Amino acid sequence: MISKSAENIKNYKNELCYFNSAREGWSTILKSLNLPSNVLLPSYIGVTDREGSGIFDPIINSNVSYDFYDLNDDLSIPLNKITSQLESGNYGLILLVHYFGFKIKNIEEIVKICKKNKIVVVEDCAHLYNYNLYDYSKAGTFGDFVFYSLHKFFPIKKGGMVVQNN
Repeated sequence: MISKSAENIKNYKNELCYFNSAREGWSTILKSLNLPSNVLLPSYIGVTDREGSGIFDPIINSNVSYDFYDLNDDLSIPLNKITSQLESGNYGLILLVHYFGFKIKNIEEIVKICKKNKIVVVEDCAHLYNYNLYDYSKAGTFGDFVFYSLHKFFPIKKGGMVVQNN
């Protein structure tokens, strides 16, 4: 008899959910968690007159409390500034945005601090599609939840996806 087990269970335990948009997926994440504390958001959030904000509109519509974390001029996250916010005990969720298709440089360190402080990590990969493709950056594998905007990468009119990694 041949006995076989998974070497890395994370490769087999991801739940995928499809939505009309990444915004709808993000909204569903917020509503499903019933957060007891604040959400921590990046200080740069895109907004347009035509579409509003895919990040901020779901926050407003779900009535969760929120604060912002600082970003450097290149949209990277200063670890020395965000650490005190993450260790304060005031936050139950953080949104980490991979801006313009670039992986967050120090995401491993940030996620480690979040895990230590029991903060749910959500990765915004709306501009960075790599699910199930070979990718050296491993972006989309750090968060408890990850959302993607499929219509930005495939010839479809609408489409979003949420991956639950834990």
